[in-house]
Amino acid sequence: MTQDKRPGTLVKFLIFLFFLIVAFLVYSFAIGRQPPVGEGEVTVVTALTGGEKIYHTGERPFVFPFIQKSYMLRTGAMVVSLVDDEGMSLSKKGKKETRIESRVTYKIDDVQKALNSFGLKDTHREIRRRIKEAVARSLKDKVTGIETIDKAEKRIPLIADIHIGLIETFKKDGLKILSYQIRFR
Repeated sequence: MTQDKRPGTLVKFLIFLFFLIVAFLVYSFAIGRQPPVGEGEVTVVTALTGGEKIYHTGERPFVFPFIQKSYMLRTGAMVVSLVDDEGMSLSKKGKKETRIESRVTYKIDDVQKALNSFGLKDTHREIRRRIKEAVARSLKDKVTGIETIDKAEKRIPLIADIHIGLIETFKKDGLKILSYQIRFR
């Protein structure tokens, strides 16, 4: 008699396991289906094994829950502004401080290089931090006083020099620096 109960229990367990697997697959297909990637975006899907796949505009990624994770990155133009406390101040004898505020417009040109350089989590935050550091370093190196930038014939080559330096610095990281602007207050 005890032998008859075990096969029935095993069959019930296998049926329960089958329905559990089917329910998980239905759940995975319902949850894992992502919307198509929008214009000016890419979606990066990572797996537990460390592999990643990049989906571009119009493609529709599929993510297996608990096994894969998706991240969306904007590849369109983004702006980093260095204003107020993040700007640089210069003092002139007998006059109020002059604040230099900068604005950098960039876009991700090569997604794979950007991911390798800046990581996948908080990519744009890391890009902003590194751009701010590069601009601050360039301004400190090139601007020695207000007389360095008080006239347009001095200011324009300075802006061009910093812009070219930013382009060269971030090209290897997959970024394209579109513009660099400077303003005084």
